[in-house]
Amino acid sequence: MHCCKSIQFVFPVHGDLLNEYDGIETDSTLTVPVTVEAEDGADIYINGVKADCKNKSYTAKVTLDGYFNRIEAVDRNSGCSETISVIWIKNAGKKYNIAVDDVIWAFRDIYQHQDTYQSIFDNPYLAMFKRLHDDFGTITHLNLFFETDGFNLTMFPDKYKQEWEDNADWLSLSFHAKGEFPDDPYAKSSYEQVLEECKQVEREIVRFAGTKVFNETTGMHWGSPNIYGSRALRSLGMRAMIGYLTFWEGQPYVSHYLTASQVLHAEGRDFWKDMDEDIIFVKDDLILNLTEKKDVLPLLEQLKANPHTGGYIQLLNHEQYYYEDYVKYQSDYEEKMRISAQWMKDNGYTPARLEDIVFEKRK
Repeated sequence: MHCCKSIQFVFPVHGDLLNEYDGIETDSTLTVPVTVEAEDGADIYINGVKADCKNKSYTAKVTLDGYFNRIEAVDRNSGCSETISVIWIKNAGKKYNIAVDDVIWAFRDIYQHQDTYQSIFDNPYLAMFKRLHDDFGTITHLNLFFETDGFNLTMFPDKYKQEWEDNADWLSLSFHAKGEFPDDPYAKSSYEQVLEECKQVEREIVRFAGTKVFNETTGMHWGSPNIYGSRALRSLGMRAMIGYLTFWEGQPYVSHYLTASQVLHAEGRDFWKDMDEDIIFVKDDLILNLTEKKDVLPLLEQLKANPHTGGYIQLLNHEQYYYEDYVKYQSDYEEKMRISAQWMKDNGYTPARLEDIVFEKRK
């Protein structure tokens, strides 16, 4: 058999993460209708199952039984074949998570009040997420800057380390950028720059919070690291990266290094994996600081209506909009998150750590 362009996968495609909404799921299998396009008169078998033909479209039901799966389409007339790799993520439906970008001011506040704060949750911003967790079980991930005016993470005390570790099951930390400016700092960055700036943040997180708060996901500042910066993050163990995965003025926007065709596909899915780079991409579904309160519920309902984008819902916020002295302060900052969490509860969504959904669970 040999690779042949006369066979093209329509669904799934190489790198797709499949779940219960893509087929029929049991405890041990996922059966998916796989469709390819091929020439008229082809004799297509997909993973050994003869495909039904309709207008050059060939479909067969294929059963997957593991996390990583190969799907091969063969034309037994010509000898042509094409193979893709896909991932089955079990029980991924109706889960959600909150991520927050640009986080640093809360850490500066705790540093400034370390003599009086007995807990990290004495800080009003982190206390808000503790309330969300206590009331709804929400799981929150914070993407950190290294520095801001008059403060950097080397100054943050380690007196709260045990508390960070005690809450690591629902509150996690990772690298976002060195600082807020310049804009779009990693679009043209070198591998070495991203590697060192990420290490700088990670060293401090380990020092003051331990290793339990780490997970293997991050959202990069402006979400547009080039391929070299993304490889640097991957080399440090970051296996999943979050972005808008959409378009702005016809160009990929907050979509890392992905091509337009890759973004177009990923935009219609909860997840997609670049198999060559071993990186899973996660779509931000609702950016709360860009959403008016009145629009939160309609947008969540819209997501729910399409299980391929609303099976798993990734909520995103940015820290600075919480503060009254910020030029774009939002007085309903917490309320929008509580509205979202209540909707999740009412609609059967449960909080989940992203890495528990997209990565293989080894026994």
